[in-house]
Formats: sequence, C-alpha cells, structure tokens
Amino acid sequence: MACLLPSIAQDYCGECPCYDDPTSCVCLAEEAVLRCYAARYPRTALSPAQRLECIADAVRCEEGSSAQDFATLSDQDLARAVLQAWVTYCRDKGLL
Repeated sequence: MACLLPSIAQDYCGECPCYDDPTSCVCLAEEAVLRCYAARYPRTALSPAQRLECIADAVRCEEGSSAQDFATLSDQDLARAVLQAWVTYCRDKGLL
C-alpha cells in the first residue's frame, strides 16, 4: 500500500496514543503520527510541507471542502481534521 502522507510517516517513532501497549495498535504510521499530534504529545511543529500534505488529503476526503477550510487550524486541530476526514471518507464509501 502506498503511503498516503509520506512526510508525516517519516516522523513515526513507534508510538501511538491508541493503547497503553504499543504492540496492540494497528494504526499505520501516518495515523499514529496524526494521533500523536491530535493528543498533543510533545512533538515538533508540522513543517509547511507536512501541513500542505495534510490539507490536501483532508480536502481529497471531505467532499465540498477547500484548503481554506483547514489552512488556519493549529497542528492539533489539523491532525484531528485529517483523521475525521478519513472516517468520513470511509463512511461515505460504506467501509464503516
């Protein structure tokens, strides 16, 4: 499977806030990193390239949205928006 957010995935450190036991997590690297940002784990700020990548993916998944809808969000809120966009996309496709 191709990496959806390659510049996000490169920040994967093997941790995800889904469970106390990291071996229980089934998140892909991109999702784990976004969950860390959403949970405000101490991380560096998203780079401009990472923000653009996240915004593009959110727009791709959220029908009727535009980059301006996400451009001014904090890193935490942008990560949450991307995760929510993925859920919306999956629901729209009947996958959830």
